[in-house]
Amino acid sequence: MSASHSIENQSPRVSRSVRTAPAEIVRALALLLLPTLLVIGLFRGGGSHMLAPGDTAANLQLSAVDSAGTEGTMFGGKLTAILFFSAECPHCVREIVTFDRLSNRFGGTISFLAISSSNRSRTANLLREKQIAVHTALDSGDGGKRIYGVDVLPAFFLIGKDGTVLYRDSGERGYIVRERLFKRFTDEQTTFLE
Repeated sequence: MSASHSIENQSPRVSRSVRTAPAEIVRALALLLLPTLLVIGLFRGGGSHMLAPGDTAANLQLSAVDSAGTEGTMFGGKLTAILFFSAECPHCVREIVTFDRLSNRFGGTISFLAISSSNRSRTANLLREKQIAVHTALDSGDGGKRIYGVDVLPAFFLIGKDGTVLYRDSGERGYIVRERLFKRFTDEQTTFLE
């Protein structure tokens, strides 16, 4: 009888610890994850504003991939597609290949500019390996990314003839989605809303 008596006495204590364990685990995870989330927020710009439709696209000073020179962007007179990417990002690599294919198809009506946040060597190697011919420049120091509010790569912008952002998105979209967008962009020349 003493064995059953000791089991009865321990039973509530065991069930109480089981009930409190999930709350303690959640609290411990929150304490562990909070610093990580803060670092990610700081690294990603902590709430920077990505240019949106209707905003004016800033002209940028970029570095040339094939030389130590610099080049500037100027909007006006022609529709412009801009892709921010990194040579180290698998999604970006697929998107730059798509961007290159689209430049072959729509290059007569749209200016294309790919902007790499990778170093000169990695960017040049990617362009060579994937046989990418679209005009590409380097965003040395990520100044362009900051000005455009880019936190996630790849990031894509369509800029109107007057330098106004018509469309923007981030992440990999693929050829068919981009082709449909470019058809609408060139056929209708309307302002896109997200």
